[in-house]
Amino acid sequence: MNESRVLVVGATGQLGSVIARKLIASGTKVRALARSPEKLSRLCPGAEVAAVDLRDLSKLTEACRGVDEIVATANNNMGTGPTSPTRIDLPAYQNLCAAARNARVRRLIYVSSSGTSRMRSAGAASRTSCFGRRPSWTSGSISFWRRTFAKRVWR
Repeated sequence: MNESRVLVVGATGQLGSVIARKLIASGTKVRALARSPEKLSRLCPGAEVAAVDLRDLSKLTEACRGVDEIVATANNNMGTGPTSPTRIDLPAYQNLCAAARNARVRRLIYVSSSGTSRMRSAGAASRTSCFGRRPSWTSGSISFWRRTFAKRVWR
């Protein structure tokens, strides 16, 4: 059994819940993060639950403690004005990067379906801009996966 712990951010979403279940099935310890504790308990049985809003840096940093890797799938692809992806996702992912740095997380993997279809890729460039290069705070790595790849691997 693998002793590493993985934080799955956006674990109640379509992609995050599949990733969390597959990791749990492989024997990996999973901490599932999303805003709703009820959805987390229902969608990610067997995972440690962390009901945290990505805009809350202190709680997010605590959720990152003791984690070796983060798989980030959370996104807000709807809304305009104050609820637009650039106003929600960009600060959320800046917080996630800061929390990962503070907790000395070894690796962050960003997985998104944005930009994989003809639909408008709302805010994807803004989300990835906060960690578009190797971070200076770690010798670890940041990886970008496209959902089309994950579909081939996990279906």
